[in-house]
Amino acid sequence: MSRETLLVVAHAADRAGSVKVLLDVLRRISPAVDLPITLRFQAGGPLVDELLTLGSAERPDDRPAVVWVNNAAAAGCLRDLPASTPSLVHVHEEDEALAVLPPEVVASLSDLADAVVCVSERSYEQVVDLGVDPGRVHLVPPPVPSPTLDEAAVGRLRTELGLDGRRVVLGCGEATWRKGADLFVEVAAHLAADPEIRFVWVGRRRPHPFAVALDRDTAARGLDGRLRWLGEVPDPTPHLALADVLVLTSREDPRPLVPFEAGLVGTPTAAFDVGGLALMAAEGAAATVAYPDCRALASTVRTLLDDPDGCGRLAARAARIARRDHEPDAIAAVLGALLRGLRERREDRG
Repeated sequence: MSRETLLVVAHAADRAGSVKVLLDVLRRISPAVDLPITLRFQAGGPLVDELLTLGSAERPDDRPAVVWVNNAAAAGCLRDLPASTPSLVHVHEEDEALAVLPPEVVASLSDLADAVVCVSERSYEQVVDLGVDPGRVHLVPPPVPSPTLDEAAVGRLRTELGLDGRRVVLGCGEATWRKGADLFVEVAAHLAADPEIRFVWVGRRRPHPFAVALDRDTAARGLDGRLRWLGEVPDPTPHLALADVLVLTSREDPRPLVPFEAGLVGTPTAAFDVGGLALMAAEGAAATVAYPDCRALASTVRTLLDDPDGCGRLAARAARIARRDHEPDAIAAVLGALLRGLRERREDRG
């Protein structure tokens, strides 16, 4: 028997920030939408099963009453749906990620999406520049749930990694060119004169040639044994709490979640002055330097390592912004209202 559903099109099911947002909102949104949730995956990943606990896989006889597309890159799917199906496209991208969208995907975004949600002001402006009617674009920051900190787990992790009392500089995210994993190696090299500092990166490495280059550069800089690439972890909270400083070397990052998550467990962020990180710095919630000055970023990290009070202030301000602007229930309510409104307008049109 066919059924009306909220169809969620997930571009992937990996541990990227956009998928974490999808998971968090879906956990809260079902009562507001009052529809069965079905999911379509354009690519797989480790979070498929967890996402499917919040809905079910799309069936051929389903009739979507409203569609939520999670990422601009997935907007091309709108061409496969009946023209009368109302849709929301959640844009987590900005800059290069939007610039390289194929023309047919841009056309789907501008011509077919009934509502577009952007996570940053810069993304908002760029989506409008792509031809989307500003009246259909909404600025909604991503949710940041308060993490549950297990001090015993942090202690076990420190022992497992053989860190003893050493200071830890942490990178976090998918270890790609966009996230600047190669620049993290450069920053580490500038700090390597201090034998008490260890460097850790949490997040998968891809594509393969880039991952090989990271290993080569790590060795060439004399950082073998000092810089650890840990890959993906189910929950980075213990790593964030373990770190003395979180260092984000992103070349672009519209509205990163991890510096807020770090702030909520008391860890400060140092980064390049790009995207959402520049906005955090303007509010005193992160220490930033001009991109791509790795030497200056290393110097900033060194200063923070010697200034626990300054670290505490940065982390506290990041935590305050997370609670003020990224409260998950409030953001889920906004998205739920948008989806409900799209469905109601369709019903009014008959």
